[in-house]
Amino acid sequence: MTKKLVIAEKPEVARAIGTAFYGTHEKAKLPIVGDDFVITSCAGHIIELVEPEDVDPKWAKPWNIEALPIYIEDWPKQICEGKENYADIIKEWLTKVESVVHAGDMDDEGQIIVDEVLDYFGYQGKVERVLINNNLAKNIIKAFDDLRDNKDFEHKGKVALARSIADFSFGATESRFATLNLGKGVSVGRVQTPTLGLIVTRDLEIANHIKEKYFEMMASVQNEAFGELALKMKPHKAFLGDLSRINDPQVLEAEKSAVEASSQTLTTKESISTKKPPLPYHFDALCIEMSKAHGLSSKETLDITQVLRQQHGAITYNRTASSYLSEEHFAQAEVVLGSALKNIGCDTELDFSIKSKAFDDAALEGDGHHGIIPEDTTFDFAALDEKSQKVYEAITLRYAAQFMEPARYEVSKSSFETEAGTYSREVRRLVFPGWLSLFPENEKEDTQTWVSEGELEVTVARCEIEEKESAPKKPYTEGTLIADMTSIAKYVKDERLREALLKKDEESKNEKGSIGTQATRHAIIDLLIARGYIERKGKQIRSTQLGRDFYNVLPQMIKGADLTALWFLMQQKIAAGEADVNIIQRSVVDTFNAHKDTSYAGKSLHKVFGTCPNCKEKVIDKKASYECSSNRYKKEDGGWVQASGCGFRLFKKVFGKSLNEAHAKELLTKGATSKKVAGFKKKNGSGTYSARLSMCKKTGKINLIFQK
Repeated sequence: MTKKLVIAEKPEVARAIGTAFYGTHEKAKLPIVGDDFVITSCAGHIIELVEPEDVDPKWAKPWNIEALPIYIEDWPKQICEGKENYADIIKEWLTKVESVVHAGDMDDEGQIIVDEVLDYFGYQGKVERVLINNNLAKNIIKAFDDLRDNKDFEHKGKVALARSIADFSFGATESRFATLNLGKGVSVGRVQTPTLGLIVTRDLEIANHIKEKYFEMMASVQNEAFGELALKMKPHKAFLGDLSRINDPQVLEAEKSAVEASSQTLTTKESISTKKPPLPYHFDALCIEMSKAHGLSSKETLDITQVLRQQHGAITYNRTASSYLSEEHFAQAEVVLGSALKNIGCDTELDFSIKSKAFDDAALEGDGHHGIIPEDTTFDFAALDEKSQKVYEAITLRYAAQFMEPARYEVSKSSFETEAGTYSREVRRLVFPGWLSLFPENEKEDTQTWVSEGELEVTVARCEIEEKESAPKKPYTEGTLIADMTSIAKYVKDERLREALLKKDEESKNEKGSIGTQATRHAIIDLLIARGYIERKGKQIRSTQLGRDFYNVLPQMIKGADLTALWFLMQQKIAAGEADVNIIQRSVVDTFNAHKDTSYAGKSLHKVFGTCPNCKEKVIDKKASYECSSNRYKKEDGGWVQASGCGFRLFKKVFGKSLNEAHAKELLTKGATSKKVAGFKKKNGSGTYSARLSMCKKTGKINLIFQK
């Protein structure tokens, strides 16, 4: 045995390693067998946690509240269905090589993806870790010159494992508990539930918005040099007092009287401002831009970028959190952009001596990923559909902008002061478009009158007090929702937990106390839509009635982003070797036990049909019956028996006939139907008959009344 088995996280990385060392094709079949290395890969996670019922049948359907919470010490695993081939290749070669090189991505998930495979197959040999920043051949070879001991990184894998176990335990426990209590299948998740909360809260704020009037003042000044100009007043803090804005027009009347017809000295200052190009896209930024500009969902953007990357080799890795690039990218940019700009039919001249702040090895994300840019490849751009063209063009032009001068504006700012405030106006004039010439839609022309620098005596011709109304927040779009998912810490009230969320992302340039990842946020949104909790209305993302009802009955301690923060604090202990991987799962149990006796009491997601004639609780509309909401059931001897509640239950189908709502409401309120109900079938099949119905108010049992 003289070779090392290199295990990458995904096939494209394995092929990039093969290309770097052996010049193999970018679509080479795995494994790649060379003189020193056998190179193969996983395909993301190829090992998964087993279902709870495979550990203990008490967790199998039908579910039972008494079996909750779900806690499985050192949760067992299995090979993911459909990924057996990847596992078989690794298993075979582990017995043939002298050691392993772990080539997973540099983040927690990348660490556990390979670690869990080695653990599953019980590998006890030497394992080295390679830290690959990107898939460029030069960087790959350099990384292999600096192999590390994998033991120094195993703590990252343990953190990811602990989180995945806890997510499974939390989702399965809380979803089953809520379903059994609410009488309707529902889903709870550490990320999906606070995401739903963002949307429900935003919609509630919009619905409950009360328009508030406020007032602003404009002053029109005159001078022979420019004619007439309008300036807006910004009140001084002393003038506003404790207010954030003026809500009484009388407050401005005295200022208006003092300023109107007065002489003032208008001071104008000229300056030059520059606007540098934005950094290359990271995945969330691309999703936000495509949502705003073209109405694409994040799933559409993901699918398009996957095709561009995998089928056409047109762009680099797409699900990245980084906007930065390496020095090697800078060296190759002229060739890469030569191909990419030709693909889209753009002949803009670029200056490859310009080096934007995007090119910074030190700023690359810890997972080794970099910003999304085009690859040096030629393909049939015209054959792409319109949406795919928009995405590829955006990625290419954003990269090209790094090699263009900043846009330059001339700025003229005019103002005069009174005791109450500052009256000012600003005019910006684009004098050199620079990189903005790639995006002509952003080259907005300011048509206001230009005033040159200096002082002029002006007369205030008139002042106008303008009435304004406060506007509600705007509904979420997919782009703005993703933006809030990356910075949800700002909504967390507990300072300690807010700081924990921010600390979690302190090494990221684009995450500010987040939930989810670039790879999962689109899936969370799609899951909430599939569950019926939210819906798309054009570009908007809105909550449904079911989503609002469900979120509002959830226990407070599992509704927000607090759990992610608490789990992060425990993950730090795991990373430091102060706790085992089950610590977060144990906290799931503690959280569940803290609310299991007080949650969902008297709550239901079913339509309220009326009042129980037995105990006066709500009667809810279920699939087969109208039932008192106090009823609770438990599994016993393979079946379901009532555990609590008054027991009232009016079945929708009696004596072979389905009752309509009118019949049911009359029984519920009066205890009997006032008229005969027709359509009951005779047992011998010879016809039908009619009868009045009476109902036992205690149980809901129906009897037939044949007399008039």
